[in-house]
Amino acid sequence: MELKQLRYYKQAYETGSFSGAAKALSITQQGLSLSIDKLEKELGVILFLRRKNGVEPTEISASFKKDVDHLLSCADELKTKIQAVARQVNGTVRIGLTPAAVPYFVPRLLSEFNALYPHIKLQITEMNDLVCEAAISGDTLDLACVMEPRGAKSMEWSPLFEDQVMVIMHRDNPLSSRDMLSFADLADEDFIVPQEDFRWYQIIIDQCKSAGFQPKISYITSDLSLVYSIIKECNCIAFMSKSFLAVFNPLNNEEITHVPLQPGVLPFKLGLIRKKEKKVNYLCEILFSYMRDISAGNLSLT
Repeated sequence: MELKQLRYYKQAYETGSFSGAAKALSITQQGLSLSIDKLEKELGVILFLRRKNGVEPTEISASFKKDVDHLLSCADELKTKIQAVARQVNGTVRIGLTPAAVPYFVPRLLSEFNALYPHIKLQITEMNDLVCEAAISGDTLDLACVMEPRGAKSMEWSPLFEDQVMVIMHRDNPLSSRDMLSFADLADEDFIVPQEDFRWYQIIIDQCKSAGFQPKISYITSDLSLVYSIIKECNCIAFMSKSFLAVFNPLNNEEITHVPLQPGVLPFKLGLIRKKEKKVNYLCEILFSYMRDISAGNLSLT
């Protein structure tokens, strides 16, 4: 018997219908019905009589409801107490963020997280992906948000979210009239790429090889303002995630445009890494859970 089942039961009892209860809980009616069926089988009793116009609690259900209300009230009170204690925990969490992750997380970490857990100090450092990985391995960081590492057996990887990738180019580029691009379409283009210690660099190079060509790299930089300036003056291309692009146009320049890559062609995946088999740091776990939760809520910059 799970608390989730009891919450579903309580809502169905008070609503008088499975469809109404499912709507109130933002779940499917089938999911709620299956959960209550499972609860009835586990208890060996019938809790509801199914009618055409709803459900009717049985006599056993009416007695059961009082105990369920009390149990759920106790569970909610316990959760509140535990969260209150968690907010009083003192300490520092050292977190590294690859530049690609900074705009997604830093504003909320410095405002919302600090408000929720004022006694937890965040030591946030912007580092390139490979530097973050080395810092996790060397125990100088507790947690890092980076692009997916490769072959890092000593680290635990937890994906957070994936974003679509756009190709940034000058409006005079013939490709700018296309609705969507494949990687093979970029074979003759001059690339602007980040430094080699960015995971994003190796992902781009590998994808070029998979598409059958060696990229022509014209400039290496992670300075996005410089990227825009170069594209404005030269016939080069660069890559940027869709959410990031929605708010970042340092020049606000109509001469520069973007075209989406085919989904999945160039994966832009951010996630959390921490060292495996390391004793769990409770403060780190709070931050870990927080970042997963806000990512699950359709995290974006827009």
